[in-house]
Amino acid sequence: MPNNDEGKIISIRAGYNDPVTGEFKRDLFWERIGAESGDPEAMIQMGYAYMTGDGVERDPAKAVEYYRKAAEMDEPVGQYNMGIQCARGEGTKRDFAAAIDWMEQASENGDRDAPGQLKILKNSPEIEKKAYDGDAEAQARFSTLLANYPSEENIKESLEMAQRSVAQGCPRGYHCLGTRYDYGMGVAKDPIKAAELYRQGAELGSPECQYCYAVCFKNGSGVKQDDDAALRWAIMAAEQGHAAAAASISLESGSHPQPIMPVERIIGYLLKAEEKDPGDVRVAAQLGVQYINLDPSDYEKSIYWYERAAELGDENAGGMAHVYHYRQKLIDEGKLPANIDVLGYISFLQENNLVAEAFGRKPQEKEPEYDIDELLEDVEDEDPDAIKKYAFACFMEGEEVYGHGIDRDRAMSLLEKVSENDPEAAGIIGLIYMQGNGVKKDDELAEKWLSKAVNNGELQFEELLDTVRSEIGPMPDYECKLTNTKKGDRKERSERVNVGDQVTLRMSDDGSRIDFLTAAGDVGDVSSDSWLKEVLAEHIPYNAEIINTVPYSKLESKRMNPVIEVCIHINATKQDMKKRLGWDYIPTEIYGNGKFF
Repeated sequence: MPNNDEGKIISIRAGYNDPVTGEFKRDLFWERIGAESGDPEAMIQMGYAYMTGDGVERDPAKAVEYYRKAAEMDEPVGQYNMGIQCARGEGTKRDFAAAIDWMEQASENGDRDAPGQLKILKNSPEIEKKAYDGDAEAQARFSTLLANYPSEENIKESLEMAQRSVAQGCPRGYHCLGTRYDYGMGVAKDPIKAAELYRQGAELGSPECQYCYAVCFKNGSGVKQDDDAALRWAIMAAEQGHAAAAASISLESGSHPQPIMPVERIIGYLLKAEEKDPGDVRVAAQLGVQYINLDPSDYEKSIYWYERAAELGDENAGGMAHVYHYRQKLIDEGKLPANIDVLGYISFLQENNLVAEAFGRKPQEKEPEYDIDELLEDVEDEDPDAIKKYAFACFMEGEEVYGHGIDRDRAMSLLEKVSENDPEAAGIIGLIYMQGNGVKKDDELAEKWLSKAVNNGELQFEELLDTVRSEIGPMPDYECKLTNTKKGDRKERSERVNVGDQVTLRMSDDGSRIDFLTAAGDVGDVSSDSWLKEVLAEHIPYNAEIINTVPYSKLESKRMNPVIEVCIHINATKQDMKKRLGWDYIPTEIYGNGKFF
């Protein structure tokens, strides 16, 4: 009997609706008969019912009886469930050695979730013994083990073990106890207490605490939200080979126009995590991403890691591996240049309606809601409704759905002609350009056609128009905080910097930084790896002024540097910035000395 996608038992719910209350009533008549006659699947259903109280009074001991009978008949789900119950100590005595034995049998019989459980249960009897012997590290590990198999007793004991470990100053123990307060396991949920425990453990060197403390700063949970602090602590964890930290840094870098650090460094963190604990699916998937970022022409390493991630259970990774195999196929056929970058490749797939094929997906098979031959006849007669259906099918659904040789050029020509008197047709054209289905995505053209539709009463396109306008509107003002780095004369110049002063940005001679100049002189700088470097290189017009300043005389410590806050206004639209700088989206923040706040 197979498991579902979450690794839980599939339960067939047979029963009836109460005629008075309408409530579903579980009827276990046939399952009970099947179980008594020796059907292992029926035994699983009866065990599930008693474990959850679905149709009967909850009775874990009775559930284990049914699970055991099925397991002894070599039913892998019964074996898997027996392993879980032995680890939880529900309906049977807690016995980790027995849990391992049942999971090994389930794994040998093909249960896909059992190998993951075996990894969690590895060395659990030895860890349990050492924990009771007073070993602080073992107590922390045992606390985590118990939390993975929650039952009333296990949750209570998990908390006690974490507290014992912390009492001995074990760094890992702070992580265990912090997670109890973070998630409210055995104690009242307390984000502030959790963050404080993570901090203590992080300062003692626990990579688990360092990563959790980073997450606290990222989410503003128990501490003030601070992206810089989040990145700093995540790096500390990643340097120790923490898989989640390395993967999160990779993901965070991908959410910005430019990497938050060199790609080689990110790959180094991921490889360190893979070496420390091989087989983490997040690490494998992110290595697939980062090797393409490192060298878009060297797809072999990305394919290797995507295929590895697919083996580890990432459902999307197999598709990504297929995408890069498909890329080489197109290059070999002369349809793509060998040096095409990732964005260019994606655009090619979208414009040629090849995305599904690139991912190895079968074309969607469905019948149109109308007679296609009749539709084509009406198109020949230039019937507006037929032309709109024809164009929508051609661009938005794709010709692979209909297989009638739909001509996109002709469809667009007819649609534009109809739009002169039909604002809905104009809206469809706007939608096509907005989504880039069968044409190159163009927000300016989308705005033009959607505006025409909305201005002529087709208000169903109003929300789309607002979305497009938010993408092509003016660049927002940005505020950045910087410090005076010229320590020799920081006092004299900082006292001459005032709110309202105009600021000029200038690249240093060696390109290592961006200097901020006012009438007082060179007052500070930001790292040149920010998007400001691109703005200056492209000679995009801007103006900037000081909106706040903390001069030398008002510093809490004379060892600190004077601080100024600058507002920068870019005199360009978002669309213009995308075109001139090659961005695929508009950044909302940067990292570096000029971090936006």
